[in-house]
Amino acid sequence: MGDPFVDVAAVVAGFPVDDFSEPDLRQLLTHTRRVENVVKGLVYRIGARADLLATEGKAAPSGDFLGNDGKTKSSSSRRDSQRSKTASENPSVGDAAGAGDIGEDHIDSITRRLKGLTDEERARVDLEGLLKKAKTMSADGNGRTPGFVAFLEFRTETPGYITRSGGTCP
Repeated sequence: MGDPFVDVAAVVAGFPVDDFSEPDLRQLLTHTRRVENVVKGLVYRIGARADLLATEGKAAPSGDFLGNDGKTKSSSSRRDSQRSKTASENPSVGDAAGAGDIGEDHIDSITRRLKGLTDEERARVDLEGLLKKAKTMSADGNGRTPGFVAFLEFRTETPGYITRSGGTCP
């Protein structure tokens, strides 16, 4: 066996879909999206590790490190760096991302919701409840049902979760 990362990339790049039926394609897409989330979860763990090494002077901070020597757009690496920080500061978010249960839009929404909260307010956030909800909702919704982003961003009072004003609802 050669380099496992190159081998996996080759398998994915050469995966045959020509003979798939529509139901098979839908199932493959579901699994592919989950794997995509798992891979992004690995990126966030890499960013968190780079940040830890950066505090010791042994690596560049995640914002620079994830830029892949200028091969990745800086806006993309900045967003991935912020997601890394959210996953590192909130291990259950990192675990959910690593398992493929949530995607980058879910993490971005959680990050925005936690931003600016005091430690006391953060302690009152039912993060496990939010993650449970995120696992059952697409990030964007489907036209008839609001997605997780809308659930967090546009509802001013969500039972059991932090409100826009920083309080919690019963």
